[in-house]
Amino acid sequence: MRWSNRLSTYGLVFFGYGMLAAVVTIVARWPAQFGGPGDRANVAQEFISRGTAAAPPLIPLLLLGGAALLVRHRGRWGIAAAILLLLLGVVFVIGGFGEILAPDPVTAPRVVLVVGGLIAAIGGIALASLGVAALVERFGRGA
Repeated sequence: MRWSNRLSTYGLVFFGYGMLAAVVTIVARWPAQFGGPGDRANVAQEFISRGTAAAPPLIPLLLLGGAALLVRHRGRWGIAAAILLLLLGVVFVIGGFGEILAPDPVTAPRVVLVVGGLIAAIGGIALASLGVAALVERFGRGA
C-alpha cells in the first residue's frame, strides 16, 4: 500500500473521530479550554472557531477531510494535500497539548480534556509522520 493511501485512510478515520467527538462534546456541553475556559452555553458556536474539549475546530476538521480525499491524487493536488495534512498534524499536536495543559478553572471534565488532548496529539504526530512518508515517497519517484 502506498504511503499516500495510508495517509488518506488515516486522515479519514481521524476526520470521523473528530466529527463524532464534536457531536458528543456539543451535546454534553463541554467547550474547548485551550486559550481560556469556553462557554458551556455556546459550545456549538465555539466549535467553529475553537473546537470543543475533544474535537478540533470545524475549519481544520473540514480541511482534514478534504485533504484526506485529495492526497490519493498523483499530481500537484496530491502533493498539496500531503503538505496540508502534515501541517494539520502539527496543529493538532499543539491543540492537543493545549487542552491537556488547560489551567483551572475548566468548564469540561478534566478526563475528557486529557483523553481528547492525547488523541489529538498522538493523532497529529501520526498524521504528520504519514505526511512526511507520503511526500518522501512522491519525491523519491518524481511525483
